[in-house]
Amino acid sequence: MESLPVVAVIGVGSLGCYITSEIASHGVSEEIVEEFSFDPVRTDIHCIYLHKSEKILQQAEPELCFQLKPDSTDENYQLQSSDLDRLKQQLQQADMVFLVGALGGNNGETIVQLAALCSEWKIPAVGFVVLPFQFEGKPKLHQATIDLSRLEQLCKGALSFPNDKLKLVLGAQAPLEQSLDASNKFLAKLLAKLHQILTTPGYINLDFNDVLTVLLAQGKAVVSITELAVSEDSQNVDKTMEQLINEGIQCSLADVQHINTATALVWYLEAPANFPLQHYVLLGNLVAQRFPYATTIISGLDTSSAGWLKLTLIATGMSKSKTV
Repeated sequence: MESLPVVAVIGVGSLGCYITSEIASHGVSEEIVEEFSFDPVRTDIHCIYLHKSEKILQQAEPELCFQLKPDSTDENYQLQSSDLDRLKQQLQQADMVFLVGALGGNNGETIVQLAALCSEWKIPAVGFVVLPFQFEGKPKLHQATIDLSRLEQLCKGALSFPNDKLKLVLGAQAPLEQSLDASNKFLAKLLAKLHQILTTPGYINLDFNDVLTVLLAQGKAVVSITELAVSEDSQNVDKTMEQLINEGIQCSLADVQHINTATALVWYLEAPANFPLQHYVLLGNLVAQRFPYATTIISGLDTSSAGWLKLTLIATGMSKSKTV
């Protein structure tokens, strides 16, 4: 039996460590707990933590923790050169690395540093990053834009989550605590979903190389993964499939600007065991119509879902210079 790919998740800073701890605690489970803690549950995801607080890092296994320390100016916290060999050893068996954290501040620079190291060590990396609110000021937004551009060059893909999109997705009246926590939980759930696609056998499988083929698409601006669950019980199958695609993109917290210009994509459907083949073909045709520039389209199907349809899209190769 072919061994499963080894995926390493590196959390940087409080947000990155929070999300990574959720993955470590729950694996591919979609249940997300409320508290920030390093639950010692074992999963097949290799989780690594980078944080400036030694107290927070004490909650995880020491060999998986790297303390960010101030540079000569005592203003910027960085990964120390003395830790590079230890980090490289932790990543030697990884087939892919997910870099998780927020851009626009010191942690963004660390994420870019990690992306450069992964590139140097020939390990495919994908960034999963949160962008600042507009009210946080132009300097921070400008730095986040620079960091994201650098990640897109160094990584195989960069999935960005603008905080400002929370209002559009959750509604302006959503409670503050719920809004601020939503992107963290969504990203943890999304990472778990991608890992499930990579490692869980389905009726029509997507393997690691399939997903990597899409992530390697040239000219990419961002990677977008969107997901929606809807009831299969509908008299109008065409409208149900269109809703599955349209609402999945609209309700995503990811930055899906110019998503229609994607040149490569993966779509993965979870459906009941009695899901008709003709509906699967219909959905495939609708996806192809929605992404007219896509020259590489890879699909997968899992029929273990009970009574629901759930679609996950991974789209790359977006470009604002194209029009649809």
